Amino acid sequence: MNSKGNTTVYIVIFIVIFLSIIGYLVYYGVTHDWFKSKPEEIPYEKTIYLALQDDYTKELIDGNFSLMYIYNGRHIVKEGIIEKDAVVETKITVPNAFYEFYCWSDSHYVKKLIIQESAIKDKEKIICTPPRFGDYSITYGGSINDGQLTLNISSENNFLRMGICTKWTAGIYRVTYNDAISTCKDNIWYNYTDYYPPNKTSNKHVYNWLPDGVYSCNYNKQGYEEVLENCDDVIGVKCYLTKPSVPIRYKYNADACYITGKFLQQGVLNTTDIKLVVDTTNYLNCMDYVKVYFLDMNRIYKDGDWEYSFSTLDNKDTGTIDPFIEIKPKNC
Repeated sequence: MNSKGNTTVYIVIFIVIFLSIIGYLVYYGVTHDWFKSKPEEIPYEKTIYLALQDDYTKELIDGNFSLMYIYNGRHIVKEGIIEKDAVVETKITVPNAFYEFYCWSDSHYVKKLIIQESAIKDKEKIICTPPRFGDYSITYGGSINDGQLTLNISSENNFLRMGICTKWTAGIYRVTYNDAISTCKDNIWYNYTDYYPPNKTSNKHVYNWLPDGVYSCNYNKQGYEEVLENCDDVIGVKCYLTKPSVPIRYKYNADACYITGKFLQQGVLNTTDIKLVVDTTNYLNCMDYVKVYFLDMNRIYKDGDWEYSFSTLDNKDTGTIDPFIEIKPKNC
């Protein structure tokens, strides 16, 4: 066969193979609906309305908010200001996820709500009720001379996650607080918070592990706030609290600070005692005194998470203005 004949054969073979491939692709496309127009997918969404309400008066208030969903970390949906005579409209677009709604104001602590998407109705109004700061009364018993002071702080409103900072003068060796224990009544401390996964077909828990030394107690089951604590040790319901460093704003006004594990909450607990041990020198006189500042913790948003702190990121007070008491020796 001459070269012309060979070329013709190759062309025929190529055409046959080419047509076979085209035929197969057409068959495959037909059987797999390649050529059918697909309906346009409607994006998932629900509309919700957000509002803030005072926890005591139940009246709507001005304040701030942040709405996030939990799925491989926290993701901000919307944040900003809510005015008392309006609501904020937003959309949630991640089905089956858990949403965290934080709210606060200049006179209210940060409140956290956890809401599962499946429990939210379209066009639902969600109200957040942050706890109000309160007016406080401070009294004391005992004396510096006898080495024991019992301070009582009371309020009809809220003073949450209480800490104290102490300052003393040259006639005093030291002032110590020896009861730095937080009790998670009827519950135990956990080194994680858990969320059910955003999947209706799975019963598996997803664990959100806390940093080393940080533990969680869900006080909501008792009518209290959820709280995170830094613990040196945890035994059952007791967290032995880590001694904090002195906040920068008290650098020149305090000698030592403690987290007390105590708090006041409207309608739950309106008074509590703080017991201090005072070691005095032989040179105690009327120039000496013990000053005690009461600090409250509030949530701050830091490094993608919400944590409790005595200070804002720029070292200002996070809650109410710190009340204090100054105590002098007997007969002074």
